[in-house]
Amino acid sequence: MEMLSILKRIIFLQWLIFSAPLFALQLICPPRDSQGQLRIDSQAIQILEQCIQQAPETKSLFFNNQIHQYTPQRQQLHQQIIADILANKPCQVEKPIVIFTGGFPGAGKSTYLQEKLPWVNEKTFIFIDADAIRAKLPEYKGWNAENTQSEVSDIVQALLEPLGKPCKYNVVYDSTMANLANYQHLIHQFKDMGYQTYIVYVETPLKVAIDRAKNRYLTTGRYVSTVYLAHIKKDGMKTFETIKHSVDGYILVDGQNFETLNQGGKPLPTSAGIGSKQFNSRQEFSNNS
Repeated sequence: MEMLSILKRIIFLQWLIFSAPLFALQLICPPRDSQGQLRIDSQAIQILEQCIQQAPETKSLFFNNQIHQYTPQRQQLHQQIIADILANKPCQVEKPIVIFTGGFPGAGKSTYLQEKLPWVNEKTFIFIDADAIRAKLPEYKGWNAENTQSEVSDIVQALLEPLGKPCKYNVVYDSTMANLANYQHLIHQFKDMGYQTYIVYVETPLKVAIDRAKNRYLTTGRYVSTVYLAHIKKDGMKTFETIKHSVDGYILVDGQNFETLNQGGKPLPTSAGIGSKQFNSRQEFSNNS
């Protein structure tokens, strides 16, 4: 019995030793230095990854799997997010446009549109941007984007549903373009609604993207892992090469100087105001919900 007691103590001490770092990590999400500044050194990255693994997905907190619905309060939040995106946007009744922007987070997609296609703006287009949507979730802290992904995908899908009923908004769909099947479905969906479809893909070297992501984390608190960036580098370009001939036109852009590397199909229109009419999009969404 005494030997068993000793063995139990040894096992407990081993468990305590190996578990101590885990408990320590739970206390510092995200890790900061003694001055309270965010850290991005190798140890901090390990801690961040552990924080992400331990944090629950936001969908799991508010979604009832038995009835396949979010809680009423969460549904209300989703509807408010969607209504804000659609509010006061032109309802395009002739030749609506969708522009799929692809590339790394922070690659300069929005900046490229502002500088090279200034008519593509929030007055004439709705912007479907997962990062902007997740920022409206109270649980989003910057470092836990991965934990919001399922819920954000549901909101994006709900945002796409009212398109063409009756309003064919001009759309910018901003993402990494790493999911081929999703983009094949989206292109088909928009074409069926009579949209002109275009791609603007911003290509950046992986090392540059990693450096930008680290700097972005230190300034904004938004964390993107190197593993995920490598995934985008591989699958994003693969998706672009696969779907570029399925759209009306495409542009491949150098993310460091915004020079055009390649383009094909029809050129993008020079404006988006043809045949549009104004109405209260917020009210229209509320009526259709």
